[in-house]
Amino acid sequence: MSYTEDSDSVSASDDEAGPRAGPQAPAGAASGGPGGLSESAQHADRDAGAAAAVGGAPQPGVPAAAAAAAAAADREAETALLAGELSRDAALLQLQVNELLAAVRPPPLKPAVLAGVLAQLRAALAAIKPQEVPGTRLPGLIAGLGLDPAAVSLPFEPPAAVEAVGSLVLGVAPQSARPVLDVAVVMPGACLHRKDHINYRYQARRALYLATLARALAAQPAFSQQALEALHGDAARPVLLVHLASPALTLRLMPVPPVDAFPLHKLAPDRNNVRWVTRPGAPESGAAQQPAQQQPAQQQQEQPAEGQPAKPGLSGQPPEWLATPAYNAAIAQDATTLASGAALAARMQASAPMRDALLLLKVWAVQAGLAAASGGAGGDDGQAAASPGSMSGHLLAAVLLCAAEATGPPAAAMSALQLFRAALALLADAAAWSRGVALGRPRGKKQQQQQQNGAAAQQGQAPPPLAVFRKAYPVVLLDAGGWTNLAAGVSQSLLAQAQLLARRTLAVLDHPADAEAAFAAAFLQRLRPAALFDYLWAVSLPEPGDGAQPPPGDADRARQDEALVEGLVRKALTTRALLVRALPRAPAFPGTAAGSVLAALAAGACVPASSPVLVGAVVDANEALRVVDVGPAADDAAAAARFRALWGERSELRRFQDGRICEAVVWEAPRDARHTVPDAAVAALLRRHLPQGACVSCSASRLDGALDTAAAGGGAAAPLGAAAAARAVDAALDKLARQLRGLGELVLKVVGVQPLSAVARHTAPFVPEPHPLVGGPGGLAAAAGAAHLPRCLDALEVMVSLEGSGRWPDDPAAYAKMKAAVGCQLAAALAAAAGFTVSPSEEAVDVFVDGFAFRLLLFTDRDAAMHAKVVAAGPHAHHHHAEAHSPPHALLLSWHHGLIAGLEGQHAAFGPTCRLAKRWLGCQLMGSQLAGEAVELIVAAAFCGPAPAPPPASRITGLLRFLQLLATHPWQRAPLLVDPAREVGEAARRALLAEYEARRAVGAAPAMFISTPRDTHSSRWTMERPGAGVVAHLAATAAAAAALLARLQERDAAAAEGWGALFEAPLADFDAWLLLRRDALPSADRALPGAASRLSKHLERAAPSAAASRKRGRSGAGGGDAPAEKAARAVLRAFPSRVLASQPTASLVPELLVGFEPVGRYVAALSERFGHIADFCADPAGGFPAVGVRWRPAAFVPTPLRPATAHAVVEVAPGLVLPNLPQALAEMELLGQGLVAQAVAL
Repeated sequence: MSYTEDSDSVSASDDEAGPRAGPQAPAGAASGGPGGLSESAQHADRDAGAAAAVGGAPQPGVPAAAAAAAAAADREAETALLAGELSRDAALLQLQVNELLAAVRPPPLKPAVLAGVLAQLRAALAAIKPQEVPGTRLPGLIAGLGLDPAAVSLPFEPPAAVEAVGSLVLGVAPQSARPVLDVAVVMPGACLHRKDHINYRYQARRALYLATLARALAAQPAFSQQALEALHGDAARPVLLVHLASPALTLRLMPVPPVDAFPLHKLAPDRNNVRWVTRPGAPESGAAQQPAQQQPAQQQQEQPAEGQPAKPGLSGQPPEWLATPAYNAAIAQDATTLASGAALAARMQASAPMRDALLLLKVWAVQAGLAAASGGAGGDDGQAAASPGSMSGHLLAAVLLCAAEATGPPAAAMSALQLFRAALALLADAAAWSRGVALGRPRGKKQQQQQQNGAAAQQGQAPPPLAVFRKAYPVVLLDAGGWTNLAAGVSQSLLAQAQLLARRTLAVLDHPADAEAAFAAAFLQRLRPAALFDYLWAVSLPEPGDGAQPPPGDADRARQDEALVEGLVRKALTTRALLVRALPRAPAFPGTAAGSVLAALAAGACVPASSPVLVGAVVDANEALRVVDVGPAADDAAAAARFRALWGERSELRRFQDGRICEAVVWEAPRDARHTVPDAAVAALLRRHLPQGACVSCSASRLDGALDTAAAGGGAAAPLGAAAAARAVDAALDKLARQLRGLGELVLKVVGVQPLSAVARHTAPFVPEPHPLVGGPGGLAAAAGAAHLPRCLDALEVMVSLEGSGRWPDDPAAYAKMKAAVGCQLAAALAAAAGFTVSPSEEAVDVFVDGFAFRLLLFTDRDAAMHAKVVAAGPHAHHHHAEAHSPPHALLLSWHHGLIAGLEGQHAAFGPTCRLAKRWLGCQLMGSQLAGEAVELIVAAAFCGPAPAPPPASRITGLLRFLQLLATHPWQRAPLLVDPAREVGEAARRALLAEYEARRAVGAAPAMFISTPRDTHSSRWTMERPGAGVVAHLAATAAAAAALLARLQERDAAAAEGWGALFEAPLADFDAWLLLRRDALPSADRALPGAASRLSKHLERAAPSAAASRKRGRSGAGGGDAPAEKAARAVLRAFPSRVLASQPTASLVPELLVGFEPVGRYVAALSERFGHIADFCADPAGGFPAVGVRWRPAAFVPTPLRPATAHAVVEVAPGLVLPNLPQALAEMELLGQGLVAQAVAL
């Protein structure tokens, strides 16, 4: 067998490297019979061997006894793993890899079936009569190649050979719904001219040959279902897909030339084979300076031969031709398909671990976004054919073999996982790729014969040195023959992406904190571009005019446009970027959708003009927020001139604090908008250097509106904004801490002050504005003139640690009273020393400082013992074993604050990601179901957990990773351990898993179990909620939101919903609604624009009668519903304007409510009273004006009568009742009197 290049191809021929028919050879010479295909029976044995390989046998011809012995060896290996011969993590990882390999290996395909398919295909192709095919049959494609269709023709003859090739034959194609079998169709030498490698003439005749095959096969029902693809995204190399109904198989027909059709030395990377590719600005050279379709037909056939001087042009000077390495590589890859693949496959066949390692490498590359995704019509190979800028399976196989060669003799004894790691190590080795990588020459006699069958070998030509390839290509990996660069289509940015991901994957596998999580990160997690890149820009370029000159070089315009945009983005970001890559756009055949393959092929493939260039960047989190780009010094005139030419008027001379005078570009951005600086830099440079009409789409600020608190400002002055308000909170907290530490009149000295609020660790979705009534900007004078004065203040919790003492009482009740007395003393001392407004209570001490309300929680060394006593003495002590052994709430919150604050300081995008995640959950009405601390821990796991990509450096990427983790973590069977510093050892981790399994077995484990190094047992933040049903709903909602966000970031045209849809509440998911009064909501101004109107329209459609009643109630006319009593109409959003006008401002201070959340308290009361029949969802902090009610399935199951609910049930059988849902809904409305405006059942 031979493993071919073009589509992971593996030839089914063991004893021949390919046909050797030259230009004068008869068409059937290579196949051993006249006509080449008329004797299809000659191929039966070889096809049967190929089919056996497809069936999953280790090697063709392996007896059944050997296969049974191999299976027994596998069982013995698993037994040895379980017996502990390796470490526990290594053994578990190996077992998971074995399961993965068993799942991804292709299913068996009967040899007789494959042999029959190939025999039928050969007979159909052999029956095509020789004919002259004019180029006018494919006018669009040939003209797109730069040729005149009227000047091109093909002397068609039946194929010289038809070989089953590809990964499927060797058994190294990952399993897919519809496998793809590559079929190499060798064109007879008589179909080609010896100079067809010049000026795209080979590509034109190849396309005509494929069109003739497609026309003939379309007439046969078995081969009539056809489609087209561009091989590796090369529009000049179309391939034909034939979908078979039985068996469920897709054939991909790839025309290839005979191996000796063209001298390989003329396809060297430093040769020119496209005569109009000349150096820009070179002297005009007549015909050589223009594409061939603009030349007379006679000149197209009279191009100067290789090695001969060109004819002088109009200026009398020969043109200065440029090398055409990409063009040459494409032809060389076609010409060496069978020979190169045979040498590669012969070495892979001898090692089953090598084949398994290749499967692992392919799965990893697909999941990492480096190779084409499997699935769909094409499967592993089929999708690879249509994906430009990705790593083909053949290239990955070559990487694996190079890694094995570098390892030396020990590679023969390595397992598949060890070989996979060696391949990743080679991919990650930047020094090796800078030198260039090459496969070693085959050593066996048979392989040497296969390698020596090329035309260049017959002529005694030696391959070019590696330095020639390194100069011509950004990435070099030579095949065993030394003529073909298998990585010719790999860009430097794709290699950099592969190196980055390989290094990350190796780190995850080599030092796994959790073997299962490491395995999932390496092989199971799909890494979309939106999840990898921190920033993505879509650049739309104007279409070139009719008179536009073709771009210089041998790459097509689409690829050169992508390279231009990528280079400009890299220059714009400078040291901000760790990786910049323009994602190649796949060419499409416009007519394929209409069902006519011939019409589509005639039109040719092209990149749609409406398809923008998508450029992604992985950035350094710290450098990305830089607002000054420092250029060269002013005295370096040449460098300064280049810098000014790059940036234009944005460049200016600036003097820096160290005395330097340099060119610089300054980006004006407030502190809370610095994440948009990369967008500004990229947009400015692209608009300067791209043609007029180019459009740059940026997305870094698309979600900022969800966090906008401008409407929630409380004073007469304009709101400070999140960043300024956070700085004001920090300043007030520092002021308070200094005062507390300086108090000397206390019984017990203050030894520590630690903030506990999410506002202090910059993860709160909304930062409170300083209130003018309690010392905010402007003071009472500003409050007197304010039109909107909030009545409720957020309580910012602070833990105040007191020095130890042995005089505390042992009784918990007495201890609580004494600690409250110490709090009163502290409050009096603080008011006397600093003049703060202080309000002590039995639980805490509230202090107003500079417009903010801080809630002081006293903590002593006796709190843990008292907490354990209280829990143990409770009425349900046996249900709270974990809580009894966990620290007090304040201490646990302090540990949590330290962990999260450390991550927030380490990752610039962590805080904004937490804010967006909490805002998203609130907008999904899940803010009352999942505690904010739990959200922060899930975000922390998304940033610090095992992953093949670096931690997010932008808020949008961070939100996407959070959604993906929330959607994919197996909450129902595994805890989530958040351990950024790797503090939990293997023994503690095993103990945690054992305890979790035990608690889950008895139904005592939370539905969402989240552990930290300081709280490995209780999962305090998710102990009571969410329930299992809510967790399942959260996972499904997060999966849908992650898919939408990824499509929006990647500018998918299918994402028609827009960015606003990401934060829209799922109104259709609820069975009833409890509508809330706007004036009773302290956070009403934080609701997203349009949220109330969407809810109203939804109710009008779902419950028109209730909506009409609500409108009558609002109108106040026509005898509508009577308003609630005045005493029950709570006004919590702000002080009424008549109160502000009639009362002194200072008298309003006692009316302020600190830490009061009416919606949260209402939802808690509903859950306590009706939690057995419904789930209640709300957004307590986000201002959504309703509580959603979702009936539980238990509400519709008859249950015994409960006395507490006897008034709200309906008897359905003796002793069995069902909840009276309308009555229950009426009680819910009554429970929220003054807060609830109306209850609506749908």
